[in-house]
Amino acid sequence: MLNAPQVVMATAQVLFQRFWFVTSMKHFGVRDIGLGALFLASKLEESPLRIRDLINSYAYLLALVASSSTSSPRDFKGSYIPMDYHATEFYDRKDALVIAEMQILKRLAFQTQTGLPYGHLVNYLQVLELAEDKDVVSRCWGYVNDLLQTPVPALYPQSTIAVAAIYLTARTSSPPLGLPLSPVPWWTLFDASEDDVLKISEAIASSAIYRPIAPSKQANGVKEVQLDEPYKYARFLPTFDSSEGFSSLCSLVRHAALKDPNPRSFLDTATSVDDLTPDLGTEIKGVQLHLLDARERSQLALLVAQRGVVAFRDQQEFIDKDPEWQLRDFGAFFGRLHVHPTSGQPREFPEFHLVYRDGQGTLNYETNERLTSSVGHSDVSYELQPPGLTALFLYDSPPSGGDTGYADLRAAYRHLSPSFRAYLETLSVVHSGVQQAELSRKGNRGGIVKREPVEHVHPLVRTHPVTGDKALFVNPQFSRRIVGLKVEESDAILNLLYAHIQSGADFQVRVRWQPGSVVLWDNRILAHTAIVDFKGGRRHGARITPQAERPFFKP
Repeated sequence: MLNAPQVVMATAQVLFQRFWFVTSMKHFGVRDIGLGALFLASKLEESPLRIRDLINSYAYLLALVASSSTSSPRDFKGSYIPMDYHATEFYDRKDALVIAEMQILKRLAFQTQTGLPYGHLVNYLQVLELAEDKDVVSRCWGYVNDLLQTPVPALYPQSTIAVAAIYLTARTSSPPLGLPLSPVPWWTLFDASEDDVLKISEAIASSAIYRPIAPSKQANGVKEVQLDEPYKYARFLPTFDSSEGFSSLCSLVRHAALKDPNPRSFLDTATSVDDLTPDLGTEIKGVQLHLLDARERSQLALLVAQRGVVAFRDQQEFIDKDPEWQLRDFGAFFGRLHVHPTSGQPREFPEFHLVYRDGQGTLNYETNERLTSSVGHSDVSYELQPPGLTALFLYDSPPSGGDTGYADLRAAYRHLSPSFRAYLETLSVVHSGVQQAELSRKGNRGGIVKREPVEHVHPLVRTHPVTGDKALFVNPQFSRRIVGLKVEESDAILNLLYAHIQSGADFQVRVRWQPGSVVLWDNRILAHTAIVDFKGGRRHGARITPQAERPFFKP
């Protein structure tokens, strides 16, 4: 509308973020400060905008938003009447704009020299010989634009922001860009530290810019579980909406706990810490998950990576917390939240994956076509970036039964002979979501497919990015074939591994659900299965599923 150069908009965003960072917004209108930042930026970049054009565009956009529920943008544009430049309202807004500009200058102590990451970005792409790749350049440019909408420009040098944009592009490209990590990581060439690059990248991964696109609700085509009796957690009963619009994005692995001088200090308040087996599974009482700060959450992630699965008891306050907090604050701390392509979800919160079975039927488990309902698997391993740390809690559970079984895929790998392990380390496996989608399309489990199924190739043996542990990464639900082998060869190896994992009682553990329990496990290194051995009662729970890195193998 204003035909302002991109540099003006970028500078305005940096000024706004700096103002927001150095002062409280309690006494200032966000819209007025935004308008003041844009007015000041236009002068700093020698592309001055007229006050009346700014105010009129501002008024138009406010009126457009206000009318969005009653008219289309096209109809509104035809009926909009520009503001009278002699009206009191115009002069009031002009005064507010001038005051906002003055406040920005005052609070920033007239330090308005912004600098932008774009020049650094162009130079760094040329050094890395990526400047001719239009897709890479476009993605990097987009990340820089998005980072300017966060507090990052107020906290980090512009050169490091450019490095973070390249880092994010390298991580999210398919296949990932092969930028050198040895003898020294490529970002050290530009005097950027790994900690700064990761923190900037996390700002994007956890920001509202990259939240999943919630499906639009339709009057028709939405199925939901209906109960006859009152139920405290009815808000979280499964609904099935066939709308599409979900996407995936890179999430990050936190390494901070490895550098912590006391990486288990978050357990200081625990009243009991009981290992369920020597190497797998721990039960903890006396630690409240909803009270953990950032350092303690990183310690939690490390403990789960080491012990595989950790059950926290007496967590009713966590379970009853605001679901926005559970997802945006707790879950998103560990990575990008996954939205399941076929499962039921609460109507308002697509990031929750729900488990549900009651006396009337099931939406997760079928037992009539198999000898057992127990099928060990790693969740959604067909995704480019499957989950890492995963949290599950039950709103309601039967008096007994309905436990969850876990198998340690690190131990399953170590139990194999050295020569067989060495061969498996050379193999890759196709993981597919097609069969799961087709099952839903036939009317099972709610009968919806919210996102078209994908297939990805992952190493058969993967390395944990924090502990360095090696683990088998196959499961009968989603692993389809070993790349490069004949069908009979592939089937023989996969079936051998499935049977090995299923029968390995010496590297398995069974976690019993108690009221108020929250169980966390590392999906990279465990297989798990629900144990459907209960007849009456209801088993209803929610899973929070942050995505992790793309699986890799490091010898």
